[in-house]
Amino acid sequence: MQTRSIVTAPNMKRFFRIVLLLILIVSGVWWVTNRQKAITAEKMAFKPASTYTPVTEPPVLAKDIPLLQQVNREYVRVSQAVIPSVVNVLASRPAQPSVDLDGVPFMLPFPQAPSAPQTPSRPAKPGTKKKSPTLPKEPSVGSGVIISKEGHIITNCHVIKDADDIIVYLHDNRRYKAKLLASDELADVAVLKIEAENLQPLVWGDSSTVQIGEQVFAIGNPFGLSESVSLGIVSAKGRNPSRFTTGANSNSYEDFIQTTAAINPGNSGGALVNIQGELIGINTAIQSTSRGFQGIGFAIPSNLARFAFESLIKSGKVTRGYLGVTIQELSPNDLKFFKLQTEAGALVTEVEPSSPAGKIGLQAGDVIVSFNASPVRDPAELRLAVSQTPVGKEVPIGVMRDGKPLTFTFKVAEMTPDVLSKLDAPAEEPPSGPAMEPLDNFLGALRVEDLTPASRRTHKLKPTVSGVLVTSVEEGSVAEAEGVHPGDVIEQLRIEGQYVSTPVPDVKTFYALARKLKKEQGVLLLLRRGRVTTFVALTPES
Repeated sequence: MQTRSIVTAPNMKRFFRIVLLLILIVSGVWWVTNRQKAITAEKMAFKPASTYTPVTEPPVLAKDIPLLQQVNREYVRVSQAVIPSVVNVLASRPAQPSVDLDGVPFMLPFPQAPSAPQTPSRPAKPGTKKKSPTLPKEPSVGSGVIISKEGHIITNCHVIKDADDIIVYLHDNRRYKAKLLASDELADVAVLKIEAENLQPLVWGDSSTVQIGEQVFAIGNPFGLSESVSLGIVSAKGRNPSRFTTGANSNSYEDFIQTTAAINPGNSGGALVNIQGELIGINTAIQSTSRGFQGIGFAIPSNLARFAFESLIKSGKVTRGYLGVTIQELSPNDLKFFKLQTEAGALVTEVEPSSPAGKIGLQAGDVIVSFNASPVRDPAELRLAVSQTPVGKEVPIGVMRDGKPLTFTFKVAEMTPDVLSKLDAPAEEPPSGPAMEPLDNFLGALRVEDLTPASRRTHKLKPTVSGVLVTSVEEGSVAEAEGVHPGDVIEQLRIEGQYVSTPVPDVKTFYALARKLKKEQGVLLLLRRGRVTTFVALTPES
């Protein structure tokens, strides 16, 4: 009988699989067991190299520095008292075109936050009507200060300018939609209103009493980091940074407090407070080459901010006083032409005939040295004093004319939009002119020509303007160094030693006077540039 084998190919494969599985299981159990033994052995073999003994006492004991301890507690106390009064302001506006940062001026209000990322649009379905594209929004992150229990908040105008929506976040995370009540770009102040309860407003401080060197705190929302506090000192007062970018005769109303307290983008509209927690300034701008804080920050003084705030609350606009003169700073070279001993005051370069100044008889060449019985330090101080004087009030004004003191009384008028539109008008490009007459003095560097109907149209000069047009200035000359430009109109000329300026109606008169000028003798020019007039002294000291 023949015997058949029961070991088939499928059975053999199943057998080998079982054997392999058993081998893997046994190997795994062996590896885990030995690994645990190795770990246990390592733990048993570890012995600390030394004993850890932490230090329990600080290098300096609190009892040894009681004064610093007290100062530290007061810092904390002031910060905690003020923080609830400072809010975060988020304003959204249509996105603006990008700018070349290399062209940004060094004195900046804080830049806006970068644009939010945009979601790619989906293709429209067939047959659907194409909608007009919606402009993307970009956020502007800033700060604000609660001024009243009714919900009034002060911030910077540049924080909320052109905003579609304004959201205010309080320190306790409450969120409100704010209403813009009014704003003023000249003061860079805006007033917001929220409907909220249990608000903690800050008290106005008197910025006129602020002293250089005193400690201050800047509270705000830098880079979106809320409730940020920085400490510094008042490093200067009466700063007018625009005069360095737009000229010494800028018609701005800047009168900043300069501080070392760190101010960064997002701090705009935040509080600058003294050690009593009083609001002495609204943080506004920085002077920087990097668009970040470099130790120089500026705040609007509280007195100026309060004047603008209360005027906006009352009438929806800032009502400013108006005298009707164009003024400039005095330079050392000007003193001998006006018989003055100091550079304090504001030199009048033009008087509007129908203005209060014109009605009381002020003249170009007068130097205003006092206003309302208070000394005038410079044009910026006079401009601010006049602007904050109530319209209709009669005010005494002190003037030096040809070295003699005079006193006038005028009634303050209102600065209207028409008057503002005339300020800082740009000058135009000059035409070419005829050959100049050779002169061996400071005027020899100038080429001039008579005003014509064409040149009046080009330079937007009124028919009443009289003078000669400067068409070129010799390179490297004293006139060029002192800022005489082609396109300027010389209206008057005063030779050193004379104390009355002579009108220059035409080229013939100009050269008749110029020939009388000696080689090293100084001369004072009254120039018109666009709608602005200014005195320029050409002297050997130049």
